[in-house]
Amino acid sequence: DMEVVENRLVRLEEAKKKRKLSSEEERETELLHIIEKGFEDNCFASQLELSEEDMRLLGSLSLFTAKPIIVAINIDEEQLSTGNYPEREALVQRIEQNGFAHIELSGKIEAELVELSEEDRELFMEELGISESGIERLSGVVYQHMGLISFLTVGEDEVRAWTIKKNTPAKEAAGKIHTDLERSFIRAEVIPYEEFMTIGSMQEAKAKGLVKVVGKEEIVKDGDIFHVRANA
Repeated sequence: DMEVVENRLVRLEEAKKKRKLSSEEERETELLHIIEKGFEDNCFASQLELSEEDMRLLGSLSLFTAKPIIVAINIDEEQLSTGNYPEREALVQRIEQNGFAHIELSGKIEAELVELSEEDRELFMEELGISESGIERLSGVVYQHMGLISFLTVGEDEVRAWTIKKNTPAKEAAGKIHTDLERSFIRAEVIPYEEFMTIGSMQEAKAKGLVKVVGKEEIVKDGDIFHVRANA
């Protein structure tokens, strides 16, 4: 990343000698100097609290240190069961101080789980006292660390999950399903997944008044079952 930043700064300096830099290039130069200074202070680009707009401006550089980082801690079976291993507290503290996420898993156990049938896998996990595999837990860590959630659409023959960023309004979420739905959005019918599973059917949920009709600014929550009403 240091080499990428340095090379990009050289190219921008060369361009500046031939012409006036655009406002985007001027801002990029400022950001690259900030990142360069951060590297000198042993900081990742992701730790410099740059705005989303700034990060998009630097997107073409594909800086590794600008990406969200999750530390996978490979421990043995006993350590996984007890949730304890040497220097755990200090390690987790250092990870969190750097703004990273982490997951504790056993590579040996994960390799064994892959080789088992579904029935044997469930029995093995029960013996170990775990409810989810490392891969399943990793998915949750990724979503949380990147600020993502999923909402659901339910049809007669299909249930589908859609990934969006946290705090996404209903109209924008509709666009994730199809751009036409965002453009012609009127309102949406929403019910939390847990309530829907308790009732068992959308018709019954509506009869009990559990389905909420919301406007375009309503924030979609993780696990919401979402039905869009739009103009034809």
